[in-house]
Amino acid sequence: MSVTVLLREIGLYKWIRGKVYDHLIRPFMETHDPLPEVARGAAIGIFLGLTPTVGVQMYTAMMIWLVCRYVFRFHFNATVAVAMVWVTNPVTAPPIYYVFLITGQLIQSLLGYVVIPISYEAFQHQLDLVSGGADLGYLEFIFYATWVLLVDYGWPMLIGSMIYAIPVSIISHPATIIFLGKYRRFLAESEGISYPQWREKFEMRR
Repeated sequence: MSVTVLLREIGLYKWIRGKVYDHLIRPFMETHDPLPEVARGAAIGIFLGLTPTVGVQMYTAMMIWLVCRYVFRFHFNATVAVAMVWVTNPVTAPPIYYVFLITGQLIQSLLGYVVIPISYEAFQHQLDLVSGGADLGYLEFIFYATWVLLVDYGWPMLIGSMIYAIPVSIISHPATIIFLGKYRRFLAESEGISYPQWREKFEMRR
């Protein structure tokens, strides 16, 4: 491997690591909301991120937050929810959505439905056409992308996404409480105070 290629790969790795940190890790580290609210935000965001709703995931997360907060008086961290929809992004969406599709088709075939297999290359080409649809204008692009993912591929992709979105979002709730709780205890130790004292000093109260 040449030095130029190595430096390019290192630069790409640093760029990806920076994006992952900014979008998926920093929101957890910077929030002082109570752990249950952060955990609920993570679960909701991951659930939306693992559904074929490209282009509207962040807006959907904010709409859910508004309804929950002002109608049902149910609180979750909106910043974390919006951040976690980025589990599907321009890099990860093609393989993840393809897994959704073939999973849904497998389930349909087991139920006796006739399915038409599609190669990853053909699926990637279709997603590239969706991405190219951004020239249509934002609203037209959203309509076109939604049509392709939820109408052209329809039930197989939706069913397949639920197989992953539901359990992963459920698991993310206790995982967030465990790992973020450990991080906050570390912050408390760094300041030379107990965790209850840290919570009293920093944690946001409703």
